[in-house]
Amino acid sequence: MQTTVLYNQTLADMTLQAYGRLEDWFALAQMNGLGITDRINAGDVLQAGTATPEYANKAMRLQAWDNRPATSGEYDENLPGGIGYMQIDNDFIIT
Repeated sequence: MQTTVLYNQTLADMTLQAYGRLEDWFALAQMNGLGITDRINAGDVLQAGTATPEYANKAMRLQAWDNRPATSGEYDENLPGGIGYMQIDNDFIIT
């Protein structure tokens, strides 16, 4: 199976998404010629094996519901925000 990395996803996130558990982290890294701490980027395509039967349902839910983990928490300095950026009734709407 091929899976595409999304913004802020780590190899651990991709392992959970593909296999439903983190125990396969080393296998995913090895399958893609990576170390477990290597950085992956949005848009990278990774090869993944098949989840074990007891975790297949969990992996399937993460893929089907588009509820993919993304835990790198990196901050993009190019994104606008903060004090002075949001204005009430402009991009911060109060209803």
